[in-house]
Amino acid sequence: MTILSKGGFMRLAVRIAEWAGWLTIVDRRLLDSYLSHKRVEIDQRLAKKFDDARFIRSQLCFIRPWCVEVACKDGIVAVRNSSDEKRATVFFSIDEWRVFINGVKKGDFDFLEDEPEKPQQSAPV
Repeated sequence: MTILSKGGFMRLAVRIAEWAGWLTIVDRRLLDSYLSHKRVEIDQRLAKKFDDARFIRSQLCFIRPWCVEVACKDGIVAVRNSSDEKRATVFFSIDEWRVFINGVKKGDFDFLEDEPEKPQQSAPV
């Protein structure tokens, strides 16, 4: 959990510096590059943490070869594509995940049901 909040504090500090006019365009580009590298480093660390995690998927996935898989470990939720485990895994805090799930239960994403279903293929990495 601490890993994720450090990035959040860094982004907040950058936004305050921007607002105060302390950053030039060059500074901003350097910071963006730094934060991008930090995000990759954090994702790699989290990915290693989930190497031995048990990912689960919906019981309805037996119909399709592709599904969303989810694992939870130490307050972090990992989400990946079941048809291509080599693609990037996305990480959320448990609080972010709970907000998302509550939105799903409330129907916030029901508009997606109106989309015609197309066979999906794994995108090249």
